[in-house]
Amino acid sequence: EDILEQRKADDSLDAHTWYGDSVLQYPAVKEFVIPRVLPAAGYVGFLARRGVGKTTILMDLALRLAHDMDWHGQPMKMGWGAIMLAGEDPEGSKEQILAWMRMHGVEKLSPRFVWMDTIVNLLDSESLAKWVAHLQKVSGDTRFVVFGDTWQIATALGSQNEDESMQIAIMHVKKLAKAVRGPAVMAAHPPKGNEDTWSGSAVLENHSQALWKLTRATNCMLFSVPRIKGTKADYSAMFEFKPQLLGGHDEWGSPIMGIVPVKIGGEGVALSADALEKTRKARQTYADIIYLMMINAEESEEDFSRRRQTAFSMASTTRQIVAMTNAQEPGAKKLAAMGEITNDEKLVRARLDDLFRVKKAVTVDIV
Repeated sequence: EDILEQRKADDSLDAHTWYGDSVLQYPAVKEFVIPRVLPAAGYVGFLARRGVGKTTILMDLALRLAHDMDWHGQPMKMGWGAIMLAGEDPEGSKEQILAWMRMHGVEKLSPRFVWMDTIVNLLDSESLAKWVAHLQKVSGDTRFVVFGDTWQIATALGSQNEDESMQIAIMHVKKLAKAVRGPAVMAAHPPKGNEDTWSGSAVLENHSQALWKLTRATNCMLFSVPRIKGTKADYSAMFEFKPQLLGGHDEWGSPIMGIVPVKIGGEGVALSADALEKTRKARQTYADIIYLMMINAEESEEDFSRRRQTAFSMASTTRQIVAMTNAQEPGAKKLAAMGEITNDEKLVRARLDDLFRVKKAVTVDIV
């Protein structure tokens, strides 16, 4: 890594030129803080509408990282720290932190959890130098993740639709990440009517190392990673927020409480006996639906061999099950009654992958 840094500091293009097999000796590798979720450099955009719970998810992730915990069954790097920049709701942070400590039995916070009741102005070059120096002092010899809440507040003094202003903000957030030798996760709001993109200039998403999403479903919050630069992105999970009474009452006489996210489905979840039985039933129901698809495919077209193959492509099957949900067909209703989320393609695909990993005897070709 030192050799690579020296070459990058060299102003000549020869330092950045690799010939033939020398490319295979390139010392840098793609590193993750959380595999398939959080890259260890650059910045990550976390898209969520107001009030969905992005701050709660960020706080949980930051606290778990600083206390060497996994992230709900998903491994994380040990010995890292977290810096939380509470730009949106610093007043509400204390209740979230206390609720998290109570739920997880943590009596004393790790010094690797750092909280600030302000957020950087990413469009102010002069103050950025002060921020970089401060974060370097805070992190010391420990690698950190910076969590910023939110991008809109950090860039509020400029136009978020202008590429030039946002290019400056991107350059500055990368400098903050480099100061702590880790990544920066920036919570951001999507535009109205489209939860899949970052509100403002398109360069924001284009330059990000990864993109996260949090959306509201009927009985849970859906967290997904639709994009990671340079690798496959397919992580998805379901969360519910558990209230924790903290004791005492506020000025209006209501009990003081905080909320903590608990993963109830998706990857990395240790299943109880009841949850395991529910999963088995869900697998069987999915298998029954696929069997009916096969029967329908063979009865609906003369060239049923081609139709059968199409019916059992993962992508086609996923789309058909989502369509069945939207059409309120019996099979989908049965899954819904079991608490399955079948109107989200990523979650359906994850369930199908699980099914075909378990049922080794399935002989149909999966494409």
